[in-house]
Amino acid sequence: MTETGLERTRAFVNTLDVEHGSDELATPESLADWFATHVGPVGAATSADVGRAATMREALRAHLLANNGAELPPSAAAALDRQARRSRVHLGFGPGGAELHPSTEGVDAALGRILADVSSAMADGSWGRLKACRADDCRWAFVDRSRNGSRQWCAMGVCGNRAKVRRYRARRGTG
Repeated sequence: MTETGLERTRAFVNTLDVEHGSDELATPESLADWFATHVGPVGAATSADVGRAATMREALRAHLLANNGAELPPSAAAALDRQARRSRVHLGFGPGGAELHPSTEGVDAALGRILADVSSAMADGSWGRLKACRADDCRWAFVDRSRNGSRQWCAMGVCGNRAKVRRYRARRGTG
């Protein structure tokens, strides 16, 4: 796996395409396949695993919206705390230093690996650059690579332009 923890977290959040309503984690089979590709094999997944993954994904999306100026609902942090406990995420030490690891198996281990990625991004300062698009009909996760970290939309040419057109029309009293 060559993607960084930040990119893996972004990809996980983007398994739900809000605009089109498609969900890459909708079934136990698709959930297991996604984790096999991005985290590692998890074995058979269940419908309950799908529900926990969706809950964690949307809690992460809420955090990414908070990184983009929205208010963070307390339920989002609580959902991540619950999954961290379920994944039994713990601190381990090795030749490369300290790192968080899940000490369980299956889907909960994969979810714990993503939570460890989030913790690492928070520790190294890159977490604030991972955001969710402000557009209500989008909410796509993106890494803000702008120099001053002020990007608000996943794509200025699409969501940013739509927002500007809506503001213009509201000021002009048209549309």
